[in-house]
Amino acid sequence: MERILRWFYGYISAILTGRQINRFLNLCSKNGIKIWNISYDLERVVKIHMSLKDFYSIRPYLKKTKTHFRIVRKIGFPFWCYRHKKLKWFFVFLAILFVFFLNSLNYVWEIDISGNEEVTTLEILDTIHAEDEIIGKKHKEIDCMDIEYLLREQYNNLGWVSVYIEHTKLYIRVRESLYEEHMTKIEDDKTPIRYDFVANKDANIVSIVTRTGTACVKKGVSVKKGDVLIAGQCEIFDDNGEVKQILSVRADGEIYGNVMYEYRNVITEMELCALNIVSDSPENSINALGYLKFNQFLSNLQKNGVIILKKNVMIEKTEHTMSILGKVMVQEQIGINIPVEDNKTDEFERENDTTSSEKYD
Repeated sequence: MERILRWFYGYISAILTGRQINRFLNLCSKNGIKIWNISYDLERVVKIHMSLKDFYSIRPYLKKTKTHFRIVRKIGFPFWCYRHKKLKWFFVFLAILFVFFLNSLNYVWEIDISGNEEVTTLEILDTIHAEDEIIGKKHKEIDCMDIEYLLREQYNNLGWVSVYIEHTKLYIRVRESLYEEHMTKIEDDKTPIRYDFVANKDANIVSIVTRTGTACVKKGVSVKKGDVLIAGQCEIFDDNGEVKQILSVRADGEIYGNVMYEYRNVITEMELCALNIVSDSPENSINALGYLKFNQFLSNLQKNGVIILKKNVMIEKTEHTMSILGKVMVQEQIGINIPVEDNKTDEFERENDTTSSEKYD
């Protein structure tokens, strides 16, 4: 790396002659002037290499020691540019291209959609582009929350939507509800079915926005998996303020909560043997491997649209195994629609198993 920097800034090869060459070299060393590749050809002839920057500051020392300085060769990027003056416009063109490249990183050039089955990718793209053209737009001009709201309003079978930008790509992650067949039943026979918005994991509520239904929890409340967050019913009052009718609806809202994930990963015997063979300090290498795996787990969490609040990791050592243990507090959107009239406990459990820490492993 140092050789590359010397070439980029430029240096010279020179010959020193005189009776006080050693004094001159000592003065240079004392005043921070770097000289390398010193070789003595004759008694009073010395070859040296010196940076172009230091060359302009040695005149007082040459005069003081009456040393003669003769440049033999000029090496480096500044001298190369001087010898190839006609190429200056080529470098200007490269600089302009580089500026354009850096500027292009502030725009979205691709949309990545995953998790959709019933709703096609083309339908989602058409919905987004009908509202606003995303491709070729600056990051700061794109509101990811608006896109999430648009998709949830347009497609009722999307139980969870996450939109975020990474580099030059807009990521759209969706999860479709397991109970779309019940919505079809409602449309066919016009029979209203009540859907409650239920917590799909233990969490502490940090914000709640109710669109349809009646909110059952408030900000700051801790909920357990399976607790009703928004009841799928709306009360209609008469002129006396009494409940006249209770309508069954599909509860809908946007609820964010703080969720604790526990992470555990066992370091295999093969990995331990490999670290013992190739590493001078196996203990440090094991810790580095543990933190690497934990950081991959955090990266996978962030790709699913969560915000990491707190994290803690440690290495647990036993007689035969070594494990990585971690706890991560994140903020993410929680909740799923469950039909009240049908007992779907088993399906609910299977749906929420996908949100466990194994999903991100």
